[in-house]
Amino acid sequence: MIKTILSFGKAKDASFAAFLFLLSLLFALPHKSSAQTLTELFTTPDYVANEIWTNGSFGEESDFSFFNFTRFRVLFGEIQPIEFISYTIFTYQLGNGFGLSAGGFALNNVFNPILSVNYFYSNEVWVINFFPAIILQQKPDLDVFNLIQFRPYLSDHLRLFSQLITINNFNFRNHNFIEQTVRLGLERSKFQFGIGFDWKRSNTELVVEARQSIGLFMRKEF
Repeated sequence: MIKTILSFGKAKDASFAAFLFLLSLLFALPHKSSAQTLTELFTTPDYVANEIWTNGSFGEESDFSFFNFTRFRVLFGEIQPIEFISYTIFTYQLGNGFGLSAGGFALNNVFNPILSVNYFYSNEVWVINFFPAIILQQKPDLDVFNLIQFRPYLSDHLRLFSQLITINNFNFRNHNFIEQTVRLGLERSKFQFGIGFDWKRSNTELVVEARQSIGLFMRKEF
């Protein structure tokens, strides 16, 4: 994994408890809160991955919303076969799609808090999320998350499903990593399936690594 963004967090085992506390808040929301959840299974010749997304608000009249993204990967033939990452974000909506966010992310067993501004837009066909964040560590990094979905109707019951996610992590000293995921397929009754492509390039002090995989995905929205 990326040693640069872990340098400050390695000695911060107690901070992982803070992440677990943030995550637990998602399961202790008021009864009036509304949430949407989706899960995805993605399998390739190199690994199999499961993603769970949860987002929603604390009520129809509330200006506060929440978001969680959790991903497990099981890598085939690797010395460290398990990758785990999870974001938990709470946002105050400013209006016109803009918001101020605070929360954190866990990378394997390390937690780092983050602060962010974000922009979110959605309609029947498009979903756009732009999420630039500051990672609060001894030497802060910048993390930019982008999500674009295009889901036009092909018929009354069938839609095209296309999605692009990019994650850029960098600072004024180094471009730590960039990750891109592409999904292209069909959707029926909130069930999506098709082909996917993952690409990741990471830089450490000693080596540059690149990994790409093509596979099949299935996902369901609840």
